[in-house]
Amino acid sequence: MGDEANNLPTGIQLTSLDHTYREDAESVHARLRAECPVHHDKQFGRYFLTNGKDIEAVLRNRALLLDPDRANQGTIAKLQTQREGFIKSMLFLDDPDHHRLRSLVAQAFSQRSINDISLHIAQVANELLDALEGRDRFDAIAAYASPLPIIIIAEILGVDPADRADFIAWSRTSDNAFNPMLTAEQQEAMLRSQNELFDYFERQIAERRLNPRDDLISAMIAAADGDHRLSDQEIKVTCNLLLVAGNITTTDLIGNAIRLLIDHPDQRQLLHERPDLAANMVEEVLRFDPPVTASSRIAPEDMTIGATLIPKGEVMFTALQSVGRDPELNPDAQRFDITRDKPVHHAFGGGVHFCLGAQLARMEARVAIPLLFERFPNLSLAAEPVRKIAPGFNGYGELLVNVG
Repeated sequence: MGDEANNLPTGIQLTSLDHTYREDAESVHARLRAECPVHHDKQFGRYFLTNGKDIEAVLRNRALLLDPDRANQGTIAKLQTQREGFIKSMLFLDDPDHHRLRSLVAQAFSQRSINDISLHIAQVANELLDALEGRDRFDAIAAYASPLPIIIIAEILGVDPADRADFIAWSRTSDNAFNPMLTAEQQEAMLRSQNELFDYFERQIAERRLNPRDDLISAMIAAADGDHRLSDQEIKVTCNLLLVAGNITTTDLIGNAIRLLIDHPDQRQLLHERPDLAANMVEEVLRFDPPVTASSRIAPEDMTIGATLIPKGEVMFTALQSVGRDPELNPDAQRFDITRDKPVHHAFGGGVHFCLGAQLARMEARVAIPLLFERFPNLSLAAEPVRKIAPGFNGYGELLVNVG
């Protein structure tokens, strides 16, 4: 069935602004996989892909584009770039600019071994858990899943602990940076937060040029590839990307894992009995309820996916949530099973745009989640969880839990 399919969800119905999609995206994806796996969403000017193998092929295709300036007018990519305050990070760059920027950032990022900070992640997690001792209930997002990755990335960047409160506030306000459908109030708050954050990073970069430290900002200043170095603007934009994209997604990963393990006490008990399953548990969460809803690509020329022609300049939205639930890729895909052998997912995107922070996010999740349930083994839902309304992201705005 092609573009003329009747009554298929489209536009806002394929975003978290829609209640059904927000709460049960899989019911929508399953229908599209069966009826129209390459769905022409004319309202938003995009082709919405739900078939797992199609999505894998798109993510691995190095010829496809991401720069929204190369998309056709009337596409959702143009809607994003025409919004005030839009900043083009490496997420929206094509080669050779993408390769140059990514290689320099990766060089700086790799200088800090993620494995070396696992003990510190546990220390920060335990400090947050200590603050919850004696409470009958708490919001697992605000009290744990959100501050943990913000604190960690702030320390990696080299943020002064005295500035941590401001950093957390900026990060939370910046949740809407990837939302092309902001209200005027959200837009104003996001721009104000973004300006304050950029001013802060500008001061930090100037200070590190005079007095380098053992932190990521200093490493990005020092990173070089022949005559190529990162400009101050590129460092600021990258810091912002690490803060916004990295923290939001890791918060959602941890929050989604907490909900799933509460809902599946047999799996929670299995994790308690077999702590060696922590890494596989994280992969199963990423498969079953990933933090990022989609990754987009732009057709550089007319191309065919399945039986559908994608004209040059049109945008393809790959529904990353659909990949892990596609039974062609994961047998018994609707069952949450932390012992699943090699869960197939693309929660971190794919190809040359695979998420640079994937290793850090995985480490934070596999350390933080078992520690939470070790400290509070009888967690239960205190209220119906509230999924957040943030197009592009999949997680909870509030997750109230009872301790006993």
